[in-house]
Amino acid sequence: MKGSCFALVKNPENLTDAQRAKLDALKKKAGSRLFRAWELKEDLQAVFRAG
Repeated sequence: MKGSCFALVKNPENLTDAQRAKLDALKKKAGSRLFRAWELKEDLQAVFRAG
């Protein structure tokens, strides 16, 4: 989880390769609350982009 703060707040298209790897590592952790929170943030942004 260390160093994942910037990867979590950036838009997916603006992530560096290292940040993308951090998110992939979080995704692989079973039941990662932090990754689930990131997914919810992205879903909410998609709602506001569509509207």
